[in-house]
Amino acid sequence: MSLQEIPRDQWSVFFDSFSQKHAGWLVTLEIGAPGQKIGSPQRGAQVEAREVSLQAIAADLKGAGEDKITITTGKDRGERLTHIISSPLRIVLETTNEGADKALQIQSARGDVTFVRFRSAVLPEIVDGIAPL
Repeated sequence: MSLQEIPRDQWSVFFDSFSQKHAGWLVTLEIGAPGQKIGSPQRGAQVEAREVSLQAIAADLKGAGEDKITITTGKDRGERLTHIISSPLRIVLETTNEGADKALQIQSARGDVTFVRFRSAVLPEIVDGIAPL
């Protein structure tokens, strides 16, 4: 496992690309307790959504403590969930040893950590079961 912190000035571009690459993938959304550290086990994390379709993640960067990260899941209105993280401080991408995306960890100024975990970590190019030539 490896952890890669995404610099703040790259958040918007990162999430645009990340959302395109992972749209429709099943994710579990967990909220860790305040004071939980990025990269630590998620003891006591509360599950907000389990194995729902990821629609998009977007960064709205206004500065002065008004930044927001919005995570949208679910295919239709009945199962749609929008989770907003106010004043995000850190974004870390967790990958497997093979380089597949495993989870995102987003820490807010309040100290809580939101985990976006994939049902299974798979390299995007083989998600449909077909490896590129």
